[in-house]
Amino acid sequence: MKIVRIDTAHMRNEAHVEMYETIDALIKGKTPAALGITTEYNVFKGHYDQEVALLDLVLKSEYTKEIKDQDHRRDSVYRGVADAVKSGLNHFDADKQKAAEVVDAIFQHYGNIASRSFDEETAAIDDLLRELGYDPNEIITDNNPSSLNPAITALGLLKWLDELYFANQQFKSLMEARYGELAKRPSAQMRATRLDVDRAFRDIVVRLEALILIQGESAYADFVDELNAIITRYKNILAQQAGMRKAKKTDM
Repeated sequence: MKIVRIDTAHMRNEAHVEMYETIDALIKGKTPAALGITTEYNVFKGHYDQEVALLDLVLKSEYTKEIKDQDHRRDSVYRGVADAVKSGLNHFDADKQKAAEVVDAIFQHYGNIASRSFDEETAAIDDLLRELGYDPNEIITDNNPSSLNPAITALGLLKWLDELYFANQQFKSLMEARYGELAKRPSAQMRATRLDVDRAFRDIVVRLEALILIQGESAYADFVDELNAIITRYKNILAQQAGMRKAKKTDM
């Protein structure tokens, strides 16, 4: 009888804490003493409690609400641009329809940018603006033709792109400020603490499998089945997320 292993390297902090919270509740329900893992459990619990405290600090960061609000704002601007392009596809003017088709093809290449993670969305918006030929420092005059895709000018979307650029830049500034703050706070220890929790849990697993060999499977069968179900559920979630990331890269 083996206990399922899981690689948590790509697991988000919240999911990492959530998985071990469920495992902790399972162990406490059976009791560490009855399972024969009191020493290993106490080490695990100490590291896990520290991880929970660190995550709480991260989530309570003074920048968190500002970042979420700014992300919603740039999502709104992005959807506004995308909607304006889609509206152009039905324009009565054939030239504007063609212009909209050109821009829409570029937007389709990026998929739904607003659904991506913070960092992925930031990079995708930068790439989209570059592909559209947008330059925030460009001064357009008769003697200085724009580097913009002509379809953008035909659809009158320059102001929209200005808004999208500035919304994205403001988001970047907030994230940089938050990273600077986190570097000075105990939450910067999150990665190391996660590794401590993972190691402590592996020690529990090694101890349990040794006891199963010595004492037989029957005393541990129900517990291991439940534990494996928890771990497998999170392994499946990680596999789905990895598949989505791969699909997005393929589409780009």
